[in-house]
Amino acid sequence: MASSSSSTMRQRITLQERVLTENAFGEAVESWQDVTPLNASVEPLVGRELFRSGGLPQKIAQADSRIRIRRRKGLNPAIHRIVYDGVIYDLLYPLDDRERGQTQLFVRASAVQQPDGSKVNV
Repeated sequence: MASSSSSTMRQRITLQERVLTENAFGEAVESWQDVTPLNASVEPLVGRELFRSGGLPQKIAQADSRIRIRRRKGLNPAIHRIVYDGVIYDLLYPLDDRERGQTQLFVRASAVQQPDGSKVNV
């Protein structure tokens, strides 16, 4: 089994996890908590959205970037996201590459994190 080369994983990303808490009114409030920083290789891909007609309209989003990290199990698009260089990426799907000892994360940029912690959609 080939191992991940740390020399190709020069970027530093942060894996975040969705956390649900209750506010004073008993309503669910979503926030994000840092899980761990990871070394990664961030590779931009061509991103686009396709629309299909005929019957019900359908919108299909394609990945903006591929992020390669050392093999990691348990990544779930419903509860995880990535932050890299101030940009928040929604995890579309992880792909486990056992042969290379890597996990490939296909992601879509969703927002830019501002210094004050607020987000601006991209």
